[in-house]
Amino acid sequence: MPFKIIYSIVAFAGVILMGYGFARYRSEGWIDIWMPPAGLRHLSHLLILIAMILMVASYARGHLYRRVKHPLFAGTKLWALAQLLVNGDLGSIILFGGILAWAVIDRITLKHRSDPGAPPMPQGGWGNDAIAVLIGIVLFAAVQAAGLGVPRRMIAVYMMICLLVFGFVWLRDIVPAMIHNALPASFEGLGLSQNTVYVLDFAFTFPLLAVGAAWLWRGRAWGYLIAGMMVIMLTIETAGIAVDQAFGHLHDPSVPPAAVPAMLVLTGVGLIFSVLFLRGINARGFSPSRPEG
Repeated sequence: MPFKIIYSIVAFAGVILMGYGFARYRSEGWIDIWMPPAGLRHLSHLLILIAMILMVASYARGHLYRRVKHPLFAGTKLWALAQLLVNGDLGSIILFGGILAWAVIDRITLKHRSDPGAPPMPQGGWGNDAIAVLIGIVLFAAVQAAGLGVPRRMIAVYMMICLLVFGFVWLRDIVPAMIHNALPASFEGLGLSQNTVYVLDFAFTFPLLAVGAAWLWRGRAWGYLIAGMMVIMLTIETAGIAVDQAFGHLHDPSVPPAAVPAMLVLTGVGLIFSVLFLRGINARGFSPSRPEG
């Protein structure tokens, strides 16, 4: 244990020194080695997004973790490569090239380890993958939105993910019942022939999410209005579901609080996007693009 504490302190100090040295280097002028083409910036952003999802998947372990095996190293390599694509100065090549080399070498050494390593962490399924994707997108949006206006395309992607996730959950309950001409499993014991939540979401929430995401992606004024309304509404709704199930479990312990962890994650994600949205509009405003055609 003392060794791990000392090792952690030394590693943390090394990261601080790297950041300090790189900041000093940038503040005093850097040495250009090559000029990256402007088009590589889009590829770099895509790689960073995938890298952040993989890094989160290293801890929210699901199918993605089992397929990639070592998503933390894969994410680190993609992140370092993304930085090298858009930074052609000497200091960046040394720093990010060194991080890339470390990740590659460490990954190779793992193949030849004979000790079992750390105790295994519990693994889940598609739910953990969804959490990894959502948190990865939030981290990417937060980084990209620092000092900028509304990260409209990241918010649009988040809205579409919410639509797909909730739509899949609802349809997984509805479609089998329609095929077998029976009531959905969630209706059992309730004495209901219709679920008002399904009606509300398919008639109101899902269409507005789709239209708002499409218009926000294109920078239209109505897209900002609908997106802001829907993101804040989803945040309040998921928080309400989490609180409702938590108190229901406290009142009747036989009722499992199954959706509470997922709803808390979605609430946190929605809260971050709500803050980014409102902060971006308040700080810089927005300039909606004119409709095409």
